[in-house]
Amino acid sequence: MGYIRQVNGPTPNPGEFLALKREMMANHELREEETEFFGRLQKRCVPIHHPNLTCFTPDEVALMDTIIDNFVGVTAKNASDLSHQELSWKLARNMEELPPYAFLLSEATLNNEDIAWGKKIIASYSRT
Repeated sequence: MGYIRQVNGPTPNPGEFLALKREMMANHELREEETEFFGRLQKRCVPIHHPNLTCFTPDEVALMDTIIDNFVGVTAKNASDLSHQELSWKLARNMEELPPYAFLLSEATLNNEDIAWGKKIIASYSRT
């Protein structure tokens, strides 16, 4: 599923995401809950079953857990502001699809740990 640049930050491509959401709801894998959030109605997708994480490596699961933990308590505005700092978001035009792996782009200086991680990831793909 691709991501596109929108005003408030990257989102899944609506054409792909909405079709997948409808399919998952029809298959009773997902439901939508309406809640009040800061005085406004919010619709949230909630899984009906626990996710099957066996398709992910332990490192990938740990990375997802870290990202989730880092966003606990972050408002939508804060998340939007953070996304606007990402190089991939800066390079794309509004409603343009972000290239796959664009999230890896950075203006930061690489350190030895970054380089080791990159080599590990490259090696894992060369074995498949």
